[in-house]
Amino acid sequence: MSQKPQTKKPQTKKPRDKKPPNRARSNRRLAFYALGLVGFMLLLSLVSAPLYRAFCRVTGFGGTPITSNQEPILSPSERRVTINFNHDINPGLAWKIVSPPAVVDLPIGKAAEVFFTAENLTDQAITGVASFNVTPTKVSPYFDKVQCFCFDRQTLKPHQKKTMGVRFFIDPKILEDKTVAEVSAVTLHYSFFAEKK
Repeated sequence: MSQKPQTKKPQTKKPRDKKPPNRARSNRRLAFYALGLVGFMLLLSLVSAPLYRAFCRVTGFGGTPITSNQEPILSPSERRVTINFNHDINPGLAWKIVSPPAVVDLPIGKAAEVFFTAENLTDQAITGVASFNVTPTKVSPYFDKVQCFCFDRQTLKPHQKKTMGVRFFIDPKILEDKTVAEVSAVTLHYSFFAEKK
């Protein structure tokens, strides 16, 4: 007679006693990560605007003119550009602004200085700030401002008038850039705002 092979019954392992998850500990860890993420996002939102402005000033991105500490040493070029000026005033700023007339036929590489006039129309002191850009935007990397009222806050006493200067030049490196060869006019635009308190 042949014997039937004995089959072993699979042994079932006894489940170990698992500790129930510590919910309070998990919740604290989750809250810690969530607060850390919120803190990081808050910090990022606080530093993003100043970093973006600095990036635009250095690179000329978005029509922001590059700021310069010195005027060009090179002699002015024969190529000339007309520089136009305009502005807008945010409704929260009770100032009257007068833009300077256009600087016609400015030789590239030659510095020019123009003046805006601001007048406080109220019976109280108001502090204003200005942002600026250049059009066409492809010219902005070559528009260098040596001195500008827009670098600082401007406070006007009640009904005070103030003359605010801008000194600038078109960098001679523009002559090497074929993408701006057709540009004969540039506009420097200022937006004036009341300083947030």
